[in-house]
Amino acid sequence: MTTYYALYQSGHVVYGVGSSEAEARENAREWLDVPEDADSAELLTGNHGETEGDLYVRRCTDRLYQAVLDGDMLFQVDSEGYLDLQRGA
Repeated sequence: MTTYYALYQSGHVVYGVGSSEAEARENAREWLDVPEDADSAELLTGNHGETEGDLYVRRCTDRLYQAVLDGDMLFQVDSEGYLDLQRGA
């Protein structure tokens, strides 16, 4: 099973995905207003609390990874702490 990561702004948008944390950060640089912000996004694991509007990197599901590549951006953190598509999406 491939491991994927996403860099996202909590409560708002996914900026980048990749097969590694570094790849997700690099992908996000293209979309961030300040590309260097990708470097300071906090790596999260599990169901830790987030501050809405802050940037984070966490593992994501295969289906979120593919949906982001396809342009679908509705997401949530699942019960295992992975970023996933929002229920009903």
